[in-house]
Amino acid sequence: MDTLQKNSSNTLEATQTYHYELNNNTNYEENDLHSITLKCCILSNCHFTCTLLADSDWDSCQVETCFFKNISFENSDITSTYFENCIFVNVSFKGTTATDVTFMNCKFFDCDFNHIGLSSSTFVYCQFTNLKLRQSSTTLNLFENCMFNNSKIAGNFLYNLFLQTSFKDTLISQDLLSSNVGFTKENLDELSLDKISIKNLQQKLLYKKDVIGAAIISINIDENFYDYSIWICMQVIIDQLKNNILVRVEQLLFFKTIIDNLLMTHKISLYTVVGLLNLLEKTKYIENNIAIKKAESAIQQIQGLLMEHYHQIINQLHDKLHVIEIENKPIQLKITYNEEPTIPICSLLRQMMCKMNISGSFPIRTKTEIGSFIEWIQCYDNILKCLQLLVSVLGLSINLVKTIKTNTKSKSNKSNKEDIDSENVYSDIQKNNSAVDTSTTPIAFQIPESVIKQLNTSSTEQNVHQAINIFVINGININNNFQGYNNVNIKEIEIL
Repeated sequence: MDTLQKNSSNTLEATQTYHYELNNNTNYEENDLHSITLKCCILSNCHFTCTLLADSDWDSCQVETCFFKNISFENSDITSTYFENCIFVNVSFKGTTATDVTFMNCKFFDCDFNHIGLSSSTFVYCQFTNLKLRQSSTTLNLFENCMFNNSKIAGNFLYNLFLQTSFKDTLISQDLLSSNVGFTKENLDELSLDKISIKNLQQKLLYKKDVIGAAIISINIDENFYDYSIWICMQVIIDQLKNNILVRVEQLLFFKTIIDNLLMTHKISLYTVVGLLNLLEKTKYIENNIAIKKAESAIQQIQGLLMEHYHQIINQLHDKLHVIEIENKPIQLKITYNEEPTIPICSLLRQMMCKMNISGSFPIRTKTEIGSFIEWIQCYDNILKCLQLLVSVLGLSINLVKTIKTNTKSKSNKSNKEDIDSENVYSDIQKNNSAVDTSTTPIAFQIPESVIKQLNTSSTEQNVHQAINIFVINGININNNFQGYNNVNIKEIEIL
């Protein structure tokens, strides 16, 4: 028997509680549905007009292709509910608490969001026209591919993320640039926010010692310094925690969202990921600290996110290094910069060759050209692994073009190789345990692919850490934007 049951009367009534109800193609006009409770219900193709839905409770409901006009949702609780293809006209959400709510392809006309408590919710492909949003508590929400038209946003609007969102004839308080992320250059033009006034705001924040707010503004207006901005934010937060100064959990989760978005779009480097992990690690060894204890769960979430991305990047780098074909043939590199880096790249590559035990002649600069600084480097193709390591660790958006091994083996051969690898690992374990396990009965099991992958990438991980140590020794770090080894300064690397 299905859990969901269709309401026998196909109507809803005030103050009643409904569980697992299906309600389709119903019109509610001038109805009183106040204090209604809907739990795990599905509403589809319903029309609500001039209907009172105040003090209602919507919990884990699915609402599709519904129309709401002249409706009051005032003082309602909407939790973990999904709205899709819905239209809201002159709807009041005053005093409503909405948490973990998803609005997909919805339209809002002349809706009142004043005094709303809106958190951890998602708006995708939504349109807002004449939106009123002030004196509200709006935190940790995502607005993706949305459009704000003739609207006004102010008040306690904090820690929200905008992605591919546009604004027309809309006013947003300039201060919100220091507590929300995702505004593009086009957005700043749409909102008539000029860079001079934004820079002045940044200076005021720094004068007030609000370093985090100033750094968030940099994330919004300067795409060339994401590594530095996120590093400064986390450094300030960790310093606060170490000094037993409380930090809002929402703020920590906001930075988790920022970091995730920047890593998903390849805008911060592996170097920065490792640095952030080291920074967070320091909080583990501080005792009798209320601030750290209160923030512990959020810190663990950030660490988990960073570790997930760290392993993804390591795996991707391992694959890139694996397909570089080394023939010990001479090649020439042509590297174009805006300005000459402080530390010559030949020096870095030589140090990396030594650490990675790559034998052969060291790379030599043979020619330079002034203008945009260009250098030509004579070397052998065994340097390409070092170069790929440098590019990946520092997060450079450059693809090295080189002959790649073609995998002509069939799927069955690949499967056989994995089986052989598994058997080798199993054999090693058996040898190590031979003194302990005296049983003669074989134990059949298969090593998970994820474990095999970790074993295979351990050398890549070691090379990454060695490369980072080389950069640190040479003074190449986040604070100095990697001494010119960044996406702004390096235009192109050609393999000739």
